[in-house]
Amino acid sequence: LVNQIKKFLKGNQNKKILILGASYRANVKEMAFSGVFDLDAELKKLGFEVEVFDALFSTEEIESHGLNSMSSSTDTFVAVVIQNTSDEFLSMFANPSDWSGLAAIFDGRNLFRGSTPITGIPIFGIGAGD
Repeated sequence: LVNQIKKFLKGNQNKKILILGASYRANVKEMAFSGVFDLDAELKKLGFEVEVFDALFSTEEIESHGLNSMSSSTDTFVAVVIQNTSDEFLSMFANPSDWSGLAAIFDGRNLFRGSTPITGIPIFGIGAGD
């Protein structure tokens, strides 16, 4: 996943990525065993600014685990990584103009079933045969 992000965003001046999902699995308030920590660390090693959003956790809870909670507006992110399948994430894309800076979605949980929620924005399904 990290190599795919690096390859696709090579040369892109915007280095801000949003990870959707801090919990180990959707709709369960538990970060133990979550892949968010390794993903966050690997993306930061590549020079990306990473923010995390999960509706189950407050800003303080996310930050107490050493992660940066989402504080930027959606139009500032170059990429989104879907880390779990919370249904709330679907509604975040209801207004495509909110994501004007977005270059790609990396759907690690097949939330969008391979169909991009924003016309013209490529979606990469991780582990979904893509």
